[in-house]
Amino acid sequence: VAGSYLGFHSSASSLHLPYSGYHNNNRMVGGVQPESRGSQTSSLALFAGTYYWLPKWSGRMYSETLGKWHFWSSLISFNVTFFPMHFLGLAGMPRRYADYATQFTDFHAIATIGAFWFGLSQLIFLWCVLRAWMFQKGEAAPAKPWEGAEGLEWTVPSPAPFHTFEDPPTVK
Repeated sequence: VAGSYLGFHSSASSLHLPYSGYHNNNRMVGGVQPESRGSQTSSLALFAGTYYWLPKWSGRMYSETLGKWHFWSSLISFNVTFFPMHFLGLAGMPRRYADYATQFTDFHAIATIGAFWFGLSQLIFLWCVLRAWMFQKGEAAPAKPWEGAEGLEWTVPSPAPFHTFEDPPTVK
């Protein structure tokens, strides 16, 4: 959203905001935008992919309760981390500064608490994955654990055997 907003060069804010905390702060964690470069990826998409494929990898269903705790804790802490940065950017806080004026201290403190909370939330994710994969806790995963999973990978048992298809599969 910030990229499209800052794309209007006639906007009075286009001179002020591109180098502020308003622009690009939550792209790496929250989502991938077309103008992103390099290794900026979406952590939330990686979590979703892991939850989707974990039953096929481990042969066990993960704890849905732990998954929900991880989701809500990550979502709330993500917003506690990055939402104050929008206000910092609008107030004129430049990006990539190691030191800042005291007027920005409160918003930085809130963002720091959110960042630590977000980091701790990932321990829930780690436990959820280890619980299913390493400790084999949870019910056994069926070959097709998700409604709408229609590819060939969902026709084999979970976890998939080493030689998945001895004979070429029939594709419909």
